[in-house]
Amino acid sequence: MRNINKLLFICVAALFMSCETDPILAPGNLVSFEETSKSVNIDVGASVSDQFDVYTGGVAGADRTYNLIVDESTTIPMSSLTLPSTVVVPAGSNEATVDFTIDYNDDFSITGGTLVVRLERTAENQVSNSTISILVSVVCDTPAVVSFEFDGYADETSWTITDLQDNVLYSGGGYSRGQATASREVCLADGTYKFVVNDSFGDGLSFPNIGTASVSFGGTTLVEAVGDFGAQFVGEFSIQN
Repeated sequence: MRNINKLLFICVAALFMSCETDPILAPGNLVSFEETSKSVNIDVGASVSDQFDVYTGGVAGADRTYNLIVDESTTIPMSSLTLPSTVVVPAGSNEATVDFTIDYNDDFSITGGTLVVRLERTAENQVSNSTISILVSVVCDTPAVVSFEFDGYADETSWTITDLQDNVLYSGGGYSRGQATASREVCLADGTYKFVVNDSFGDGLSFPNIGTASVSFGGTTLVEAVGDFGAQFVGEFSIQN
């Protein structure tokens, strides 16, 4: 009987200690995000506000504060993000809500990105579900359209759309010789941009046929390169959604 009681004590102790160096944690030491992932949509030039929840393992008689850290794997610009650095679980509760806002500013990628937030692990708390990954997708109701009618040598053609600081927003190329046409939808916020078309041979879109390259928006052509523009065409255009 003495050996059985000893065995039971060892089994119970093992439930509270993972190894010799780990502290024994009460439920109140546990903190976790409610979910590990979610997604939000943002319109070009707009902002989106949302929230996520944090839970603790028990109710305490005093407020508990936990640090929120934006993980280095985040791909949205920090300049677009409004997020508190801490979350407070109030006394008498085991949950709290974190509000955040993402703005579509000049630093934001038209392809969207991901926001990854971590709960900081300290000597006073044990973390479960320690990160939440928020996928941010850009919604584009009225895309602009890049269109090409090639001259017979599409493989010589490449292009970019840049802002006025020459940051590349979109690019294209790798077309096949003999390919007749190509088009691509692009999503742009209100502003002014550059459409750059390059021809590796140096005769534009001129042989054996006269070709064109254009950007249109809402059915209106905003900028167009025609025929022999040499090695490069650069044209500015503006978008007003």
